Amino acid sequence: MKKVTIIGGGPIGCYLGYLLAKAGFDVVILEEHEKIGIPIQCTGILTSKIEEITGMDHDFLVNKIVKTRVFSPDKGHVEFDLGVNYIVDRHLFDDYFADFALKENAKIIFNSRFIGFDKKKNEVVILKDGKNKAHYFHTDFLVGCDGPSSKVYPLINDKERKNWIGLQATAKLKNDNMIDFYPWMGTYAWIVPENKDIVRIGLAMRNTPDARDVFKDFLKSHLGNGFKEKIMGYQAGLIPEYDPKINFSKGNIFLVGDSASQVKATTGGGLVPGLLAAKSCAESIMMHRDYKKLLKKSIDKNLRIHLYLRKMLDKFSKNDWNFLIQAFKQEKMKKVLQKYDRDSPFLIVTSIFFNKPSLVKFARYLI
Repeated sequence: MKKVTIIGGGPIGCYLGYLLAKAGFDVVILEEHEKIGIPIQCTGILTSKIEEITGMDHDFLVNKIVKTRVFSPDKGHVEFDLGVNYIVDRHLFDDYFADFALKENAKIIFNSRFIGFDKKKNEVVILKDGKNKAHYFHTDFLVGCDGPSSKVYPLINDKERKNWIGLQATAKLKNDNMIDFYPWMGTYAWIVPENKDIVRIGLAMRNTPDARDVFKDFLKSHLGNGFKEKIMGYQAGLIPEYDPKINFSKGNIFLVGDSASQVKATTGGGLVPGLLAAKSCAESIMMHRDYKKLLKKSIDKNLRIHLYLRKMLDKFSKNDWNFLIQAFKQEKMKKVLQKYDRDSPFLIVTSIFFNKPSLVKFARYLI
């Protein structure tokens, strides 16, 4: 029986473990922390695409949202139907995938920190339970699902990764169950309701010295001067920028999810692309197929489009944002946004330019 060692026990690592264990592989998932899903480093908002992977009648659902507002710098906004977006409890969501893996007899070993891999002997090196004594064991395949600071990544890549920093707070704030999005604030900012009284409010931007000050100002502008009293908890983490030129695999080493930068550059969403990439990785290992070619069929095209859009949007001036959001107040433009979800960027972009040719002027920012 071939052995697969997966570094990282998040939903993507556990989903991959489930797929491989179900196919008869001996799967070990190494998790650095004491529990699955800690610490939280994600907003937990998913498009309806997740239904194709899990179905959605689950305890991890905390809210469904069908409307959003997108704000411009001059305080104007456009409101439109979003299609169903699911807000999940990340602890329960992560546990769901861990249970999947365990039911197929995958093993999850907690408090295990990956520190190296001997490529000649195919031996994984870990530290367990906070101790300094190294443990070695053999594996046939090594998969990094260990996030944007992946220790597996440098085993097959010399290229430095680019990341944003994501800062988020859970706060008490009465709301009308709409997602508020600020695509010009930092890199982008959001307010996502958990229920009518609690929201997840966050900001993503390059990790510059003023990032936390920008976040503080954003909190203050929505929660008021006494905002600290309304904060129920903080989360922070890195958000990788997709890079189609890195090595996603080499020999018997693979990268999946945030460790492979498989994240939508316009919104920071990585759960759906990561889960789809896990399917491709499992197929590659099980069927001896080329992982990168499988990724091109599953997620690469959409992630490239998100990346190109991100590079274009980063060049927008405040006047550009005001013009764009004003344009989307037209009914035919709203229908474009309502017809496709964020996991179909090519269809969104082509439909936008078809319905509003004057927006083609923004394509100059792609050069």
